[in-house]
Order: sequence, then C-alpha cells, then structure tokens
Amino acid sequence: RILVAAPVRKHPDTLAAFLRSLLRQVLPPAVELEFAFVDDNTDPTSSQILATFEPHRTTIIQGTKAADGFADAAGPTHQWTPKAMSRVGEAKNRLIQLALDGHYDRLWLVDCDLILGLRTLWSLHATDAPIVCGVFWTRWQDTPDCPPLPQVWLRHPYQLDGKGMD
Repeated sequence: RILVAAPVRKHPDTLAAFLRSLLRQVLPPAVELEFAFVDDNTDPTSSQILATFEPHRTTIIQGTKAADGFADAAGPTHQWTPKAMSRVGEAKNRLIQLALDGHYDRLWLVDCDLILGLRTLWSLHATDAPIVCGVFWTRWQDTPDCPPLPQVWLRHPYQLDGKGMD
C-alpha cells in the first residue's frame, strides 16, 4: 500500500488536472493507492473538488487556510515566505505521521501543481530505494527568455550552490 499525499492550495483548474493525473498512474503489480491531502485551499471550489476525490480511498485533513504567507504573484515568479515554508512543512509532517500510523509500505509526497506522466509512480517505485525523488522541469519566471530548469534546489531560496545541470 502506498499513501499518495500532498498539502493542497491550488486554483480549481490546476487541482483538477493534478488529481486526474494521479488517477491515471499505471501501477506496478500488487500496488494499491490511498490518498491523503491537507486542504489548505482558500478557494471553496478547490476544497469541494478535493472533498469529492475518490471518497472511499481519501483522507482529508483540514489545514490552516491562512490567507497570508504565500505570494503567488509577487513578480515574475512566486515567492516563498518563511511563514509559508513553515505551514507546508507542518502539513507534510502531518502526512508523514498519517503514513506511519497507517502502516503504509511507502509514502509518495507529491506537489499538487504537477501533471504527472502515466508512469511516474512506477519509475519511482522501480528504484527500490528507501528514499527517491523525481525531478520536474519548470520555467522559474514567466518570461520568454527563461529556460526550463530542474525544480530542485539545495537550499532556499532556489539555490543550487553551483551544482546546476552538471
């Protein structure tokens, strides 16, 4: 059993696309998925979408739904504040504890702004490593000259310490 888990605060269209991509995952043999989300949405439509997602296999934990702490439109890229980082960290800690208490075989913490390829979970599962991370590509700024870069960093704010694509 794998617990697929995420803190969620997304626009309804983005959230719906993310959830559809979870349901389309090609599963390895004998793998069963259950879902858990921390509902930190400030948009009631997003909360409703989450509440109706696979109700027999999904746990919803209420988040703080704090209006401050994350500025998604503070310039050409979004900005993570210390308060937002703390809120998301606390949500992930709650999801990790849920996985431990539920005696799941694996936990897949996944960002809710991704549209996952059909075999994303399969490829992560096939590594048979105790901890594995998928790297996704994104444009860090909404400008035509910004190249796609890996969505990963060694420390905040978005720093690779010279260990970029090499």
